[in-house]
Amino acid sequence: MKEPEGGAQPASSLDRRLASVVCVEMYLAGLVMALGLLLTLLGGASGGEGPGPDGLFPRLLLGDGAAIASLGILLLLAIPVTFVVYAFAYFARRREYAFAAASAVVLLLLLAGAFTRLD
Repeated sequence: MKEPEGGAQPASSLDRRLASVVCVEMYLAGLVMALGLLLTLLGGASGGEGPGPDGLFPRLLLGDGAAIASLGILLLLAIPVTFVVYAFAYFARRREYAFAAASAVVLLLLLAGAFTRLD
């Protein structure tokens, strides 16, 4: 079997699906951040609450441009979680339980870190 030029390995179906999802996430995050920037520039500076989940969601409902841009950044931060969720599903479907368990542990650690407040 001939190896692809440049030593590149053929992409697996998981790789192709992950690339598609990450591409959509990146475009969506970019559009949301651009919309937030545009609203902020058109509406003037926002004097809302500071960053954080407690102040972000009410500001989103009010159409605050800075909050919408922050949502775009949160969407970018969700990309690693997407990788782990897809890896868990892939390994579980293939019955590779050790890798599925490792993915589940990483996912739990990511979620614990996201929802733990370090004040």
